[in-house]
Amino acid sequence: STIQTCVPKMCHASNGNHTWAVPFNTSYTIPCPAGHVAVSTDPSTDAEPMCQADCTMTHGQTCVPHTCLPYNHSGQHTVEAVQTTVCDQTINVTCLEGYISTWSFQQGSCLKQYHPMCTINRTFDHEEPGQCRIAQCPAYTSVDPNAVATLDTARESPWGTAVMVTCKE
Repeated sequence: STIQTCVPKMCHASNGNHTWAVPFNTSYTIPCPAGHVAVSTDPSTDAEPMCQADCTMTHGQTCVPHTCLPYNHSGQHTVEAVQTTVCDQTINVTCLEGYISTWSFQQGSCLKQYHPMCTINRTFDHEEPGQCRIAQCPAYTSVDPNAVATLDTARESPWGTAVMVTCKE
């Protein structure tokens, strides 16, 4: 003869790779990899799924990449218009006229664009102030050896600055 035992009602929750047992009348959110969040597969609710008496979950969940908060628009730049940016996706930011990317300047170039990436904590890298700096022109005497060295021509000048140049005789 077979002995029957009572076991608690259980449901199964899955993220496609793993399955978890969920006790009756208990809610459960599936774990997601870094940079992702669990969302309901039922568009009419964002509540956590609950294990029901018939051993099914009220609805399923799936993991999707999280979206970043909007890029900080303050500063000397324009941002490419995008609806949403997900984890590990980049956006294009262009410095305004007369400004260059601080990062490119540190690398020895004068690029106007940089490409912040949406990070795991829902913010962009390179979002802090000062990502665009005033473009500096080299000392005029370093470009033209026929120029007389003066206070104006022997130092760097901010973009848009006029420099008085006298030629050597």
